[in-house]
Amino acid sequence: MVEFLCLILAVAVIFPTYLIFQAVGGVIFGGKIEEIGVFQGPKIFKFSIGSVAFRLNGIPTGSYVKFTEAFGDLHPFRKILIALSGLLSYFVLATICIGFSDAIAQTISGYTQIFRLVFSPIDVGTIYVGKILNLVNEKSFMYELGVVAAKFLAVNSLPFGTLAGGSLVLYFLELLGFKSEKFNEKFQILGLFLVLILMIAAVISFIAYFFKG
Repeated sequence: MVEFLCLILAVAVIFPTYLIFQAVGGVIFGGKIEEIGVFQGPKIFKFSIGSVAFRLNGIPTGSYVKFTEAFGDLHPFRKILIALSGLLSYFVLATICIGFSDAIAQTISGYTQIFRLVFSPIDVGTIYVGKILNLVNEKSFMYELGVVAAKFLAVNSLPFGTLAGGSLVLYFLELLGFKSEKFNEKFQILGLFLVLILMIAAVISFIAYFFKG
């Protein structure tokens, strides 16, 4: 139970760090913030401070910073820098906690682990869950925080529509002269579907781990 609470605490540190980097990067590169959201999907509750709305949603697939419509008029390169600002938060946090080389290694290994978890959430996924949860005992909470941040970087940089990696794909296409609202909408829907598959696999892995334990 303590290990699980430490993992929740690590995630609780990662989410606001991401939002801060994304928001600051957005302002620096010309965006105006409209809404800051934790998770995605249907709204649980919402409140506003000044002109910025804060929203908690029901599907735990990541957090986001939504900019005003003027964001669409920004140069694609600025949009790319804003998207990278959020991803940078994971790497900075991982580097602080586990060092530069380990941050890179844990991120790279994360891509393989993601797909292995999706295709084998019970056999392979439970092994990954056990390793993550035991990091706080084998190493320290800071080390666990760094590893989890690196895995979040791997997940959020995937080229899926609802993730930062998906946004980067769209912004790079726009930079090359391709921009289509219909394509963007279908890309986002497909991305959400793929992220939900990943989330379901992760949930199955956690449930299987605790039943095996």
